[in-house]
Amino acid sequence: MYSHPKDALRHACGREGDHLLTPFQCDTCVFRNVKGRSPGEGDRLLLACIRQVNLDALWGRETATVNSTYRAAKQTIKTLAQVSVIPPFPPLGPFPVDDRFGYTMAIAMVLKSREAGRYADYQQYETIRKLRAGFSNIYQASLPAVDHLKIMGGTRRSSF
Repeated sequence: MYSHPKDALRHACGREGDHLLTPFQCDTCVFRNVKGRSPGEGDRLLLACIRQVNLDALWGRETATVNSTYRAAKQTIKTLAQVSVIPPFPPLGPFPVDDRFGYTMAIAMVLKSREAGRYADYQQYETIRKLRAGFSNIYQASLPAVDHLKIMGGTRRSSF
């Protein structure tokens, strides 16, 4: 299945430096954000979906990009330490307790991907992405979306 033995480990764990490129919360924190409680025995499927979403997000960047960003951050820290200056990196957390990153929709897509499709034993991406498109369309009709439909015109704000 994999062309190189090293590829078998891809997507099994995060890489050093992934956290610098992807907003990250541990599986338990995401679970609490989505469900409002700590996980229990009956929550294995949801936890597995959260793990897959987290790993997919981390592996959304090429390894070379992750490595170069990590090296640049380490070099910046080392260089500024010579003059006792703290690097100007923005805080990487903690994040608010809510589903700010869209985990619920990503979990729905992971669950849909595990279903059998019409022509294969899995769903095609074009079928799965319809869930996201549906959510996006519904969101556009919601109060939060309307609140963001502001046009800036000098010092005056108007909405349609």
